[in-house]
Amino acid sequence: MKNFLFVTITACSIMLNVHLSYGQDDSERNRDVVIYSFFVNFVPDGFNYPLIGFVNNAMGNHKGVHVGFVNTNFKDFEGIQVGFVNSVLANTKGAQVGFVNTSLNSLTGIQVGFVNFTKSASNSPQIGFVNSASKLNGFQLGFVNYVDSLESGIPLGFVSIVRKGGYRAVELFASEMHPVNLSFKIGVKPLYTFITGSYGGNGDRLFEYGFGVGSIIDINNKLFFNPEIKSVSSPKLFNTHYYSFTPKLGYAFNKHIYMTAGPSIVWNYNEDLHPMANPTISIVDHTFGHSHRLIVGARLAIGARF
Repeated sequence: MKNFLFVTITACSIMLNVHLSYGQDDSERNRDVVIYSFFVNFVPDGFNYPLIGFVNNAMGNHKGVHVGFVNTNFKDFEGIQVGFVNSVLANTKGAQVGFVNTSLNSLTGIQVGFVNFTKSASNSPQIGFVNSASKLNGFQLGFVNYVDSLESGIPLGFVSIVRKGGYRAVELFASEMHPVNLSFKIGVKPLYTFITGSYGGNGDRLFEYGFGVGSIIDINNKLFFNPEIKSVSSPKLFNTHYYSFTPKLGYAFNKHIYMTAGPSIVWNYNEDLHPMANPTISIVDHTFGHSHRLIVGARLAIGARF
């Protein structure tokens, strides 16, 4: 990648024929060549002027602004990069806003883009479709988040994979609407996401699937509070949905096996006026009009963390 960028910049510099010396003798002039234009900017260490062009390259440390299609800083950068591809090959202090943002060492500031990548510690928010950090001390918001080692902070996304310090579990449970349910949970204890498959309902609701978010709040080394919010849909009834809130209490038998139990509050919305399924377990079952239904039931689960 470095060689490609260097060749590109060199070719552009020959075509533009814009050369300014930035030194005193021949060796320094060869090393500290400055190309400064509205198309290509190629500057040495300490040239702390704004770089605004199609391709911007700072070969050393740089403080200021990079605005272009491709922005690359080969050493420490302090400021803001705005472009399609932004790269800092050392430490970043400031902001990167673009389609692809990369900071190879530590990041202190913010990354906003489609893909955000830090190889070292991220002490700041990453906001994008895909976020990746070697060490996370901040916050990730995206569809897919990856953290090699979690030190502090929270990754929030549809899928958040944390290799060290994360939370992963498989849970088998009985619910108010289905006798057999299986969930896979992934993320971190303060905030994880999960998918659920359910079996054993009535008629068109024999199989259903759901997605939700939950949290593990430790009370002591055995007991914990486990609230979850979930949305459940049917593959056959596209306009029928369940939304549930479950404030459960859990008990950990050891670091892997646990069980949870608690009440469940379910709101059933049925836009197409299909006959509503009867709950398996219900304390309250009340229908509002033809398309809304409130069910209060209970859930019992056993799970394994890994």
